[in-house]
Amino acid sequence: MDLGEGDIDWAGVNRALSKSGYSGWVSAEVPGGNRQRLADIKARLDRIVGL
Repeated sequence: MDLGEGDIDWAGVNRALSKSGYSGWVSAEVPGGNRQRLADIKARLDRIVGL
């Protein structure tokens, strides 16, 4: 199953995790790529989780 933009309220998830004292990293497994592709994936992840 693929998750996309708008599928999860990441800002709400992050607030709930912060209230519980949790902090962590976001990671994604991707099948390689050049710097431009990886920068694009990072930008999309930042936008999705509201960073």
